[in-house]
Amino acid sequence: MTRVPSPRQVGENRPIATIDRWECHCQDSPVLLATYDDRGRINIKIRDRYWTVHEGVVRTHCPRCGAEHVLDLSGKKQEKPED
Repeated sequence: MTRVPSPRQVGENRPIATIDRWECHCQDSPVLLATYDDRGRINIKIRDRYWTVHEGVVRTHCPRCGAEHVLDLSGKKQEKPED
């Protein structure tokens, strides 16, 4: 994952948050699904995609290959829900 420092606010003494990219690697140039940082902020790339967010777990499908991706930031193991 690519880590990019986020901009700091003037007078802010907190360390810079580390931003991670959530990508699908179905092609040579990865498809960006979202970015998230170590403070719990998630920036979702939205176009024609549907997202499911529940208790710190984000689910979506890649717009290129259709594969489902799960990003679990809840800190606990997530079981797959029953259909």
